[in-house]
Amino acid sequence: MTFPFPVMLNGIEWGNSIWTDFRDKWAGETYLGSYSAGSFMPDWSLVYGSGTATADIIAIPGAISGQAFRHANTESVGSVDMYRWDTLPTAVNMDVLMGGFVLQANDTSEKIVGPLATLSASSTFNGAYLNASDVLGDEFRIWSQNGGVPSVASLSAPWAPLVWYWFRINVNGSTIRAKYWQRGSTEPSGWTLTLPSGTAPSAPGRAGVIMSAEVTLGGPSSHYIDFFSVCMDGNPAWGPV
Repeated sequence: MTFPFPVMLNGIEWGNSIWTDFRDKWAGETYLGSYSAGSFMPDWSLVYGSGTATADIIAIPGAISGQAFRHANTESVGSVDMYRWDTLPTAVNMDVLMGGFVLQANDTSEKIVGPLATLSASSTFNGAYLNASDVLGDEFRIWSQNGGVPSVASLSAPWAPLVWYWFRINVNGSTIRAKYWQRGSTEPSGWTLTLPSGTAPSAPGRAGVIMSAEVTLGGPSSHYIDFFSVCMDGNPAWGPV
């Protein structure tokens, strides 16, 4: 749902964000995210991945209203899956806010979760995510892929499973910025990571999510997302943060 002027909702002013909460309702109102538990979201699609992972809406303790998008890996080796929100129009500039967490993570198995912006194909996207890796350790990373060699910025970032985090990624022209913070704490005023101007693909696309987990090292893993908001007019994506 979008509005041509700022709207006050629960005392918060917000503008032209399009958002879904995966939870059917937030503050008694339904905004695009009217999804049924036990099935995949009809307005989302798998853009990259084998399609063998479980991807559905599930009731879960800890989600703001008890419902979230679950991604559970079932492959023997592991998978990287990208999902795109097809309700959105295509755009070059985006600010994306996502809320989610990883159920299980350790340093012997890669687990990643985070938002994607301007996703036009599996080989052309901008993304930001938390990563737990046996090779790289715990980190926060921006990844920009435009059909060739990716551009990457990362830093060591200890994080915990079973903890809800907010993620924000901003694509403005060819510059990418991203940050993350634990739910319940104040959003940082600055950006955790920035990729320089000239990095981001200029092709318009949509927004989505990236999730990955390896089963053979460290056991199976699940990811949960309960809020996803996108703004394409230069303002920050709205959210209950």
